[in-house]
Amino acid sequence: MENRFRPGDIVQHFKREMLDADERGTDKYLYEIVGVATHSETREPMMVYRPLYDDGGMYVRPLEMFLSEVDHVKYPDVKQKYRFEKVTVAPPETVNDASIVIEPLNAELSVCKVTDCSQIDISRPFCFTGSTDEELSLVCPTEMVPENTTDRDDGWRAFRIAGTLDFSLIGILSKISEILASNEIGIFAVSTFNTDYILTKESQFEKALTALRNAGYKIMDNAGIRS
Repeated sequence: MENRFRPGDIVQHFKREMLDADERGTDKYLYEIVGVATHSETREPMMVYRPLYDDGGMYVRPLEMFLSEVDHVKYPDVKQKYRFEKVTVAPPETVNDASIVIEPLNAELSVCKVTDCSQIDISRPFCFTGSTDEELSLVCPTEMVPENTTDRDDGWRAFRIAGTLDFSLIGILSKISEILASNEIGIFAVSTFNTDYILTKESQFEKALTALRNAGYKIMDNAGIRS
């Protein structure tokens, strides 16, 4: 019997049809396919899957049983043909480009490497730090670059996506990056809890705003008017 499912597919058990209206708004009887395993003793193929409800965990069922049809003699009111069938899950929420407002920032920025945080005033606007096992990086207004900087790159400007972005939204930064890349504009991106900040070299800043405007994004001007 040919396996019609792939890892990551979401399937529903036929008993989901029996749920009341309130329960059908939950994940009960929905499962994610993990893959097919082989029983070490009998060599029987087994479907490995996990429930999307309760406490999760993993289930194993003989593949032949998993792919079998519903016993419509025992369950005459069930319309689903197979015991498990793939369902379409709504994709994460996306945003129309025309609804996004780009807010240019009036600040000259520098990207730096520093020896420590002792000279960084994190309370100042547009000051971002990043610490890894290899470096301590800083993005800040050029006028604030500390003396303990070991390397720096000046001449950056930035814009941000106005407002607060919900974490369920996808593809916003990647779409902007794609548009700017197609116009041969390099970027340096910083994300915060609220939104995304995109930096370009000052020489390309107006070109970047024009490219986004031509792609349908609204640009906020100094008076707060969106064009």
